[in-house]
Amino acid sequence: MKTIAILALASTAAAFAAGDTAASLEQQIPQLFPHVGAIFEYVDALVAQKPTLFKNEAISTTVQGKIIYAYKLTSGASKPRWLYYQSLLHAREWIAGASNLFALSSILDDIANKKYTAANKYNLYFVPIVNIDGYDISWKNDKRLQRRNANEDDLNHNWPTPSKRNTY
Repeated sequence: MKTIAILALASTAAAFAAGDTAASLEQQIPQLFPHVGAIFEYVDALVAQKPTLFKNEAISTTVQGKIIYAYKLTSGASKPRWLYYQSLLHAREWIAGASNLFALSSILDDIANKKYTAANKYNLYFVPIVNIDGYDISWKNDKRLQRRNANEDDLNHNWPTPSKRNTY
C-alpha cells in the first residue's frame, strides 16, 4: 500500500510540473491515506518544481525533534494577508491530511488552468501534519486511535497556561 500511495503522489507532482492539466490533479490524490514520508515527499516535489510559486518553511519541532513545515503558496507577488490550512493536529483524523492535500492540489490545478484562486488575493500556508509524532504512532498496530502527541498530550487542550493546569 505504501508504494501505491508514494507513486500516486509522485505522479501528481510530475503532472503538475509538466503542466498536464488534462488529468486533473485533484483526481490523482490517492484513495489511500499516505504515511508521513509520502506526504512530505509529495509536497516537497511540488516545491522543487515551482520554487517561485511554492516554498517550505520550518515553523517548529515536535517533542521527538521532527521538523514541522509550513508550505507557502502565492500566485504572483507576496500579499499582506494570508489564509492558513492545517491538518492532523489529532493524529487519528487521517482524513484531515488527505483533505488538506486535496485542497492544495485543487488550488494548484486551478492556478495551472489560469483560474482565479484564493492565492491571487492571499498568501496561503499549508501545514499538512501538525502532530507528526502522533500521526506516526497512529500507524502502529495497537495505536490506530492515537489522538495525542508522543507525550500523550492532546494538542488542542494540553498546553501551558499561567496556572500550569492541564485540561482533559
